[in-house]
Amino acid sequence: MNSVTRAVSHLAPTSPGRPGARAVWVRALGLLAPLLVLGAGCAAHIGDPCTSNQECAYGHSCDLAPPGGYCLVVTCKPNSCAAEAWCASYVVGGRTQSYCLRKCQEDGDCRDGYRCRFDLGAPAGVCYTAAK
Repeated sequence: MNSVTRAVSHLAPTSPGRPGARAVWVRALGLLAPLLVLGAGCAAHIGDPCTSNQECAYGHSCDLAPPGGYCLVVTCKPNSCAAEAWCASYVVGGRTQSYCLRKCQEDGDCRDGYRCRFDLGAPAGVCYTAAK
């Protein structure tokens, strides 16, 4: 018996008809994998409504200022946002701030209550609340 065979021998079935530890893990992962994939798809993406950071995709934040909340990424650089977003950079209170905001070409591309804005320092339109 070589060292590899010895190292994995404890994973073999312990008696006929009884799966070994490896088989149990493989089955468990097979059952859990679809749930993990479905769970990952449930997180809100940039521009989606939210009430807390936990509702947004990993690394995203929930901006509670706009109606219904808005999942976004804080502090971005040009071309660093996900495919569905632009990095919008603008001055607020004398400070430049940047956020990944959902891309759009017209108001119909945005969720209810939001407009496609071209005045937020992004290379094209982004969905956000109407300007005041």
